[in-house]
Amino acid sequence: MTTHLILLPLLLQIALTLALLQLGAAGWLAQVLAWLFVLSRVGHALVHTGSNQVPLRRRLFSLGCLLLMLMTALLAWVVVAA
Repeated sequence: MTTHLILLPLLLQIALTLALLQLGAAGWLAQVLAWLFVLSRVGHALVHTGSNQVPLRRRLFSLGCLLLMLMTALLAWVVVAA
């Protein structure tokens, strides 16, 4: 089982959320991005355990990665602006 594909995005999302909270930058945008990431992971898990359509799983995983990149960019923006 490839646990790195399952755990790494989740651990990164937790780290980003905690960093944004620590910096006081967990506003509405950060919260929306975090919840969209959670929904993309739930969707990915449902497809994986259900129909297991690989192209759809790839799109959901890619969406989650994009959301993490946006959260990372938001964190970088907050750090640079401080």
